[in-house]
Amino acid sequence: MKIVIITQGSLGDVRPFLALGISFMKRGYEVLVCAPKNFQKLFISYGISYQPIGLDFQSISPNNKANASEKKDVFQLLIQSITEQFMVLPEYVKVANLIIGNGFDFAGRSIAEYYKLPYFIIVPMPLAFKSKYHAPMSIPFKRRSFVSNTFLWWIGELASKLMFGKKINQHRIKLGLSKIDNYVSFMSKNAIMAADAILAPLPPDCLNIFQTGFLDYEEGIELDDKLLNFINSGSAPVYIGFGSMTDSKPEKTSKILEELVQHRDIRFVISKGWANLEVKGDNMNVLFVDHVPHSLLFPKMSIIIHHGGAGTTYMAARAGIPQIIIPHDLDQYYWGYRIMDLKIGITPIKRKKLTSDKLLSAIYEIMNDPEYRKNAKEIGAVLNLKNGVEETINIITEKAQTPNKRS
Repeated sequence: MKIVIITQGSLGDVRPFLALGISFMKRGYEVLVCAPKNFQKLFISYGISYQPIGLDFQSISPNNKANASEKKDVFQLLIQSITEQFMVLPEYVKVANLIIGNGFDFAGRSIAEYYKLPYFIIVPMPLAFKSKYHAPMSIPFKRRSFVSNTFLWWIGELASKLMFGKKINQHRIKLGLSKIDNYVSFMSKNAIMAADAILAPLPPDCLNIFQTGFLDYEEGIELDDKLLNFINSGSAPVYIGFGSMTDSKPEKTSKILEELVQHRDIRFVISKGWANLEVKGDNMNVLFVDHVPHSLLFPKMSIIIHHGGAGTTYMAARAGIPQIIIPHDLDQYYWGYRIMDLKIGITPIKRKKLTSDKLLSAIYEIMNDPEYRKNAKEIGAVLNLKNGVEETINIITEKAQTPNKRS
């Protein structure tokens, strides 16, 4: 049996599908991943067949010096990506038995329909699904009335139809398929929400959606000696990292960090990330790192400060460590509210309103209130009992009614 996985986005969007690919291969399936070229090395390192396709968001980052002088229109690039997918994917999909996408694979479901193949969409948060309990994730999350949320979904569905629906329908017609009227509903069929209910409960009006645990895998690398020595040389550090989030004002962010690390009673591990975070001067209480496995690093930290991506939120929660979320965009506001509601973190601090004083105050609030750590440990214990990858694969194979191995 051959499975084709189609995904694009940031590392947080793509990483869960690496976890799926690894586990499918362990079960004896043949896996092909179609994703942007910047992730090719990662997938190939695990022996997964790979076809570069889709928009490389890292290459259009304002922090990417190679593209600093070239203005990028992300919307136009996404439209181009739709055309690319419809032109290229049929060649790789035609010999598949099953297709899996993440919602950014604009052509995946249509091509699956053309070849009469099972298709599953997997997303890590409830905001992708229409509900009167929340607005679309393009709207910064906050608690609104049912009427407001319903209206915002109407606007969101109209926007998606205008932005992507026309181009998708042009290609569907070429394939001899009927037009779709509602892209949101179209993409929600055979949907799996890979997010643990304790962190992200599925709204009661989101029907016929399977909920499993978060998708992750154990990386085969260890923390290096320099990092371990730093961690063990004093009190548990505070982690700061914004992952795949870019920074339009790096000088301002550097100033915030420089002011923060002047407080020598706190030690920091700072992940450079796509924003290439850094501070000037020789600070003995700070260590900057590149990519480090969260599963190994987070349990050794005292507090996790991050952007609120679904994956980072989950890994911090599973580690049993309190969080401070600095939402930048999309579903990150939702995760900030969820962490606050569970009291495993404070009220989220919006990225545009971030200051060193606010960050320092948040750190001390968590340090001085043992309930945050108590709650975080309890939730972490629950999350460690789940295996989202196995749950998800079992649902897919059962619902697709396919054999366990390629014949």
